[in-house]
Amino acid sequence: MKIDLRYVTCKNCGRLLMKASPGTKAEITCPKCKNFASIVIDADSVNIGDLPLNEEINSKAKAVPHKVWKNIEN
Repeated sequence: MKIDLRYVTCKNCGRLLMKASPGTKAEITCPKCKNFASIVIDADSVNIGDLPLNEEINSKAKAVPHKVWKNIEN
């Protein structure tokens, strides 16, 4: 069985924050630099924003597209 995982790194310091699959929505604080990030992973993109998820959706400030690193594990 193949699992489609995306690596999400902090856009401030580059530390690995999580590995997650498409459909994931999360809010996380980087343990290294304490930068807040709201993360939305779609089928072909990873978006990281600075606002909480409920404000990010209603805000005109869009989340920043993030480089997608795919890892497919067996």
